[in-house]
Amino acid sequence: MQAEIRTAIDEASAFIAAHQARDGCWFDFDLPVGTSSEWMTAYVGLALHRADRYADQVDRAAHWLMANRTYEPGWGYNATTGPDADSTAHAMLLLRPRGVCLDAEEAWLRQLKRNSGFATFPRTDGWGQAHPCVTPLVVEAMQTAEIDRAFVRRHVLEHQRTDGTFPTYWWRAHHYSTYHNLRLVQRWGLSPPRALPNPSPDADRGIYSSFDLAFHLGAVALVDGWTTRAKRRAAELLARQNRDGSWPTGSLLRVTDPTCLEPWKEARGALFSDLRRVFTTASVLRVLADLDVPQMDSSCAC
Repeated sequence: MQAEIRTAIDEASAFIAAHQARDGCWFDFDLPVGTSSEWMTAYVGLALHRADRYADQVDRAAHWLMANRTYEPGWGYNATTGPDADSTAHAMLLLRPRGVCLDAEEAWLRQLKRNSGFATFPRTDGWGQAHPCVTPLVVEAMQTAEIDRAFVRRHVLEHQRTDGTFPTYWWRAHHYSTYHNLRLVQRWGLSPPRALPNPSPDADRGIYSSFDLAFHLGAVALVDGWTTRAKRRAAELLARQNRDGSWPTGSLLRVTDPTCLEPWKEARGALFSDLRRVFTTASVLRVLADLDVPQMDSSCAC
């Protein structure tokens, strides 16, 4: 399967590169507040960077982010929505390897630190509480001494559910949040307070799109290793890839009602798809690039 995954990565990268605007940015989603540019450029550029593909396009994306700093500090969904922690974290992860000074962004993100995670916006409603789907990327992006094992463990204790998954505030399903939180636990060398069981058939519930399937595959591989179950998931994901290298979209992003504090219990808010398929394709690319394919191919399928 190693060859098939590498081919899928190459074709997805080519699709993404072909959809970059001449000035270096990417666009996707059409919400009431418009199309995403800043968040999308950071997210997609980071996916190509992690896949080690199209370095020139990644550099152009980084230059675009620096040249189009609508906010000081930070980046947002676009030029009208204000800065947010998730967009800023993705931009930081793309720019830091290029030696960009991000002290102002770190200081701004510290204002969004809550007892058990980071909020997306500097607000007092639901959008300003600790969000389990945003916190792992912010922790990864920051280099401050204030982020320590005690803070990360407190975040995990607060948000990990009894089945080992993590809920999400901004997405329809929990797979994106679960994947990034499992990576957070792994990076910090933590023993999770709750067991991370081999995913049961119930864990398949809530796979509404290729985006969900990709992050579910990533979570299965992190928890269970490169087993027969993970290989089946990978084969299913590869079979969904379109001839142009993209993956089909689906309703995946939830703009949660700001009065809603726990959308995983009672979801309120409109759902949206990435109509250009750039975001979904970048998400699948990100997971496939993270998989340790050579090691997986050499492991047993138990």
